[in-house]
Amino acid sequence: MGWRRPDPGTITYGELSIAGLGGIIGRADKPNRMVKADYLEALRQLVRQRSDILLLHESPEIRAQGLPGNSNIYKELEGASVLLVCNEHIHWEEALAELDAGPQILNADGPVYIFTAAVLD
Repeated sequence: MGWRRPDPGTITYGELSIAGLGGIIGRADKPNRMVKADYLEALRQLVRQRSDILLLHESPEIRAQGLPGNSNIYKELEGASVLLVCNEHIHWEEALAELDAGPQILNADGPVYIFTAAVLD
């Protein structure tokens, strides 16, 4: 089995929509990397789908809060209607950040988070 490009995708479970994009921005001849233009276009497409949760491997940089990552990803998430973005790749001391205009960002680099769903009558 050879290396597979980290293509974007979306699944729906009940009424919950989860989108995801693997890999990081980098040289496309290396595993799990996409050139910047392709990665950002894939991210734009996922953001336009208005999923509830967006899973990314690479972290956005949030300068105002001192959180390292990729500033290009941050720009794409500003104003996005996605409720929650989960990412990793770069460790943050604070695991949860909230954009002024956009989603909450949960950096899962290190800890384990378990989400459960409750059915309400």
